[in-house]
Amino acid sequence: MDPNSSSMSMGSPYPPPDSIQLQQRHPFPKEDDKTNDFTKQTASDFDFDSRTSHDKGSVESYRKSSFGTRVLDVFRSYKLAPDNDNTDVKNSEDFLKPRHLQMIAIGVCIGTGLYVAVGKSLKNSGPGSVMINFILLTSMILPLIICLGELCCVFPNQPSIAMYPGRFCSENLGFAASWLYFLFWLTTLPSEISAATEVVGFWKSQHANTAVWVTVFLAYVVLVNAMGAAGYGETEFFSSFLKVLSIIIFFFVSIIINCGAAPKGSYIGAKYWHDPGAFKNGFKGFCSVFLASAYSLMGTENVGTAAGNTTNPQKAIPAAVKKVFYRVLFFYLITIFLITLVVPYNDPELGNVSPFIIAIQNSGIKVLPDIFNAIILVSILSVGNSAVFAASRSGIALVRQGWAPRFIGRVDQKGRPVISYLFSFAFACLSYVGAAPKGGVIFDWLSAVSGGGSFFVWGLTFLSHIRLRHAMKAQNVPDTILPYQFKGSLYMSYYGLLINFLALCTLVYISIFPLSHNPPNAYDFFVSFLGPAFFIVFLIISPFVVGFKYTPLKDIDLVTGRYDIVGMKSFRADSNNAEIEQKDKDSNVVFEAQNSDPEKFAGAFQNSPPKRGIFNRIYNIMC
Repeated sequence: MDPNSSSMSMGSPYPPPDSIQLQQRHPFPKEDDKTNDFTKQTASDFDFDSRTSHDKGSVESYRKSSFGTRVLDVFRSYKLAPDNDNTDVKNSEDFLKPRHLQMIAIGVCIGTGLYVAVGKSLKNSGPGSVMINFILLTSMILPLIICLGELCCVFPNQPSIAMYPGRFCSENLGFAASWLYFLFWLTTLPSEISAATEVVGFWKSQHANTAVWVTVFLAYVVLVNAMGAAGYGETEFFSSFLKVLSIIIFFFVSIIINCGAAPKGSYIGAKYWHDPGAFKNGFKGFCSVFLASAYSLMGTENVGTAAGNTTNPQKAIPAAVKKVFYRVLFFYLITIFLITLVVPYNDPELGNVSPFIIAIQNSGIKVLPDIFNAIILVSILSVGNSAVFAASRSGIALVRQGWAPRFIGRVDQKGRPVISYLFSFAFACLSYVGAAPKGGVIFDWLSAVSGGGSFFVWGLTFLSHIRLRHAMKAQNVPDTILPYQFKGSLYMSYYGLLINFLALCTLVYISIFPLSHNPPNAYDFFVSFLGPAFFIVFLIISPFVVGFKYTPLKDIDLVTGRYDIVGMKSFRADSNNAEIEQKDKDSNVVFEAQNSDPEKFAGAFQNSPPKRGIFNRIYNIMC
């Protein structure tokens, strides 16, 4: 068959070579000069193998091909795209159905932090410290979502929330925050695999070496991500369903246990808050919970970012805030409170086994502990899948800013960031350290990077919002440019910044004066302060990459990349709001100015992600 013939009409899954055209992003295309705007490339640039298309016949010929040939086709699809298209990531929503997004959005906040880390916190500090700590941090998460909503609505084209400090504070802070954000997603996968090996240890009958289980779990994560967004969506749909189901079941089971209706035991009530008590290790115990709390809540901020990048942010943001409120209230505060009622902090198994399973075991309920342990295992691996997905896109965000080597952002012919995938999988090999004697401490080290790093990312997000508001005041820019506003959001940012500062102070305190009552030592210091330590290192490196760049309030760019006028027009079509019309006019002025002087604005848009960037879609998947 002629390779240049139109095979698409015949139902072939492969378009003719000459019909495949890739368009490079250009900030301001000119209608009268099509050749200068876009660079056209044919399929020959990708060097398609003629064997891949099976004569480029019909779909039926492809189906009749041998299994081995079809497997080879899968591997050929991972061939890297040309370097000049190194950040054109395939949109994940093209492969995800609404049922995927809805279920994943519900189950995203349930993971290792809730199933495992809460038990260690309860053992070290007691129920009172755990509840106070989580209430403090969750009271900070809601303002974070609101402030992120304002930021993401007015400047929606940032590929990562860690990019806002670079725009509104200084490029040095942006560089450090972005690399820290990338690092703590990288460390999430090995920490989840390490936690999964601990969960498997619940089944005493299994005698396989820890390294074997690490290999099995890592192979599973590699397989899921190799299938792309479609495979990711199906597996996450299933795991999210199991996570939500497990929390609902535990809600009723814990009430039954507390009331004394379980096979073993009697009425408990608030007994464990009195005996052995509500607090353990005093102020040190209270301070030690902040790290585990941050590790549990990290990623929740993605909800605000996702809603801020919708076409109707005025509707999406309030809905997102409500979702976060109910998720945090039910999945964290109520669930953790129920755990403190049915599990005493002096239980000998606490810290080694999930408190969910301890409560069920102590009540004499059969079979259910094994079912819960299996669900916890699936949930932990689910977080690992999401970590690979997010880390790979975080790496691409760094490449787009020019803050990371270009090879990290290379994608294959289908737009999958394979180099970032390989980078994440290579980093996950740290999990094999857990096979060594006392290797379980690897989870503590890796979670210290993620938990401690979260405070810097959250704190700098609050600082970015504060500086945005003050920059608008300094430049006499009206609040009407904000597509979404929340009364008192500036004061919320100050409150959130204060909570983050106090949390970092507690990390410093517990790092110097550890719970073990040992004299100050390097091990106890870094196992608690590793995340902030990495931020300081990246901040020291930043001048050698970006120089010393601090932006005064009057010089902060409040124009480039402002919210999409198309989205605002679509919202105005559904609303007779005069204020929205004024925002449309203001935005039109901005976009007309940009189009009239493209040289002035081209540099700012050169490295920015497309408006439908992959990070926005990751947020939709994970939140």
